[in-house]
Amino acid sequence: MAALLLVAATLAVYAPVIGFDFSDYDDREYVSDNVEVQRGLSWETIRWAATAQVASHWHPLTMLSHALDWTLFGSWAGGHHATSVALHLLNVVLLFAFLVRTTAAPLRSALVAALFALHPLRVESVAWIAERKDVLSAACFLGALHAYVGWVRRPSLARYLGMGLIFAAGLLAKPMVLTLPLVLLVLDRWPLGRRETLRHRVVEKLPLLALSAASGLATLAAARDGAMAGLAYVPFVLRLANAVFSLAWYLVTAVWPRGLAVLYMHPYAPGGAPITWLQLAAAAVLVTAVSAWAWRERGRGYPITGWAWFLILLLPVLGLVQAGIQARADRYTYLALVGPTLMLVWRVGDWLDERAVGTPVRRAVAAASACLLLAYAMVARAQLSAWRDPVSLYRHAIAVEPNNFMMHYNLATQLNRGGRYDEALATFRRSEEIHPSYSWAKRAIGEELERRGRLDEALAYYREAVRILPNEASHQRILGDALLASGDTPGALARYRLALTLQPTNAKTQNNMGNALLAAGDVAGARAAYERALALDPSQPGAHGNLAARLEGDGRWQDALVHRRENVRLAPDSADARYALAVTELKVDDAAVMATLRAAVRLAPDRADIAQLAAWVLATQPDATKADGEEAARLAARAVRANDPPDALSLTTLAVAEAAAGRFADASATATRARERAAASGETDLVQALDGMDDAFRRGEPYRE
Repeated sequence: MAALLLVAATLAVYAPVIGFDFSDYDDREYVSDNVEVQRGLSWETIRWAATAQVASHWHPLTMLSHALDWTLFGSWAGGHHATSVALHLLNVVLLFAFLVRTTAAPLRSALVAALFALHPLRVESVAWIAERKDVLSAACFLGALHAYVGWVRRPSLARYLGMGLIFAAGLLAKPMVLTLPLVLLVLDRWPLGRRETLRHRVVEKLPLLALSAASGLATLAAARDGAMAGLAYVPFVLRLANAVFSLAWYLVTAVWPRGLAVLYMHPYAPGGAPITWLQLAAAAVLVTAVSAWAWRERGRGYPITGWAWFLILLLPVLGLVQAGIQARADRYTYLALVGPTLMLVWRVGDWLDERAVGTPVRRAVAAASACLLLAYAMVARAQLSAWRDPVSLYRHAIAVEPNNFMMHYNLATQLNRGGRYDEALATFRRSEEIHPSYSWAKRAIGEELERRGRLDEALAYYREAVRILPNEASHQRILGDALLASGDTPGALARYRLALTLQPTNAKTQNNMGNALLAAGDVAGARAAYERALALDPSQPGAHGNLAARLEGDGRWQDALVHRRENVRLAPDSADARYALAVTELKVDDAAVMATLRAAVRLAPDRADIAQLAAWVLATQPDATKADGEEAARLAARAVRANDPPDALSLTTLAVAEAAAGRFADASATATRARERAAASGETDLVQALDGMDDAFRRGEPYRE
């Protein structure tokens, strides 16, 4: 019954996430933009996950769980959220069962599990799809605890191996659980009450410690050039100060959860608030006081176990080895705060038992506990709303920390994607103001200025981005694109070559290199660059289009047709791609040309060039049974209206379409107008062609190619 109530209460808090979208923060890298994950669960995905590093981390089991979700739910974010909620529910039940199994105290165990389930600090781990690794690794951690208890009570090689496999799975989900062997040593004393010597208990855990060491080395190797590089310049003494402050912050926030956000900027990062001596002293006093109390009460067992649990599980993420730019994170407390919660609940229970208090006092304590759980659930539900979409998430984080340059940058990126360009530019500038050396904000401002046609200003920002972070290949490519647009082809080529030196397998850079080589007159080099781009990534629609254009220039229309069709397959909503395909189909006399043009017209009904070509093809079909003069006339009239004032060619097309529809008098009059426009613009060949057309119209004959 208690387990069912825990599940029901947890579902009541987290049910809304089913309607939430993917977060922009890491969810793209992990799932929504990860083409490997989107292949679904397969042997190929398993092979990929075994070696892949995502966001500078190696956690193959987590990536496979995302791939399985994609197989089951596709792009529906609600399904992915549901899996994370299900894992959290599993963890609540596993924790409750473990405490009951080892302490035989169901009421206390239920309260600890309820506080774990409903506390607002859990929201980040459950509502953030990219943090699947938290709830998945925690399930393995708690499963390993159960397996350990089974092995302690009935030792066997099979049970030990089972425990080791579950632990290994946890490490493959998230290496933060690597401290499990140390936690087991603490649990040996309480609640398991083992009497073996410390040496015996350490030796039996050596295989588990070996797994931890291997996982730690793999984590350091994966993060060496990524996550671990964030604030490597911060002196160790300042990292230690932040670690002490963070321990105290976690304890205080566990009691009073306010001001929660997805990213707390490190105090010594740009925009961070340095820790004052008074804050550090208060934190040190709190941590020392709790440590002293736990030592004084060590005879009870649970104070040492709870406090050690807390410290051991937080040890890898206290920032002594700094990873990223965060000072601390809600997700780090997912399992860690079980320790202090257990300490508090068991101490209150002991107080009630030792004082032999009566029923009224016990009822008052139960009511207070229920009110506390309800309050935490309400705060968690409110915190959950910040995760409903990326804009809400970043605005909430900025409200908590107004000088968080990363959240300003992320918010600006979302505003940009939503077409709110002016607000995006102002927010990018705010990020740059907080962190003047943030190259990504420099680049983003440049892109916004280039969008507005202010290319010279944009170039200055791109150059600044490259100066700050010269080894970022995409910065070099973006600068090359802008230089090419400004007419500086040699400068663009130099940037593309440098970008390819830094990242030789980038298909987009290879494609853009082809554009620059073409601008420099090196047609053969351009074709080779486009071919390399497609060899690296056959899903590059731009490269298919560019290569097709080069093949057409060589007269290889059939070869070009293959790439034009692939371009349309990869970019089905591109009217330009369909228009280019139609032109190629006309050259090879392909029967599909009209279907291609009709699709292009549907995509871009206001495009005069597309409507005009479609009208011409319909009106001039050699086979009269395939011609459709009325549709051609409608399309041609649309093209004339779009070209205001109409040019000679659009009027010519309208005249031909009217003749195909049998309206020869209208066709003759339109041809006269077209001839006048052509004569005025010096198009002598078109004037002569119109003379011949007009004669045919006067004889009641349509124009056929």
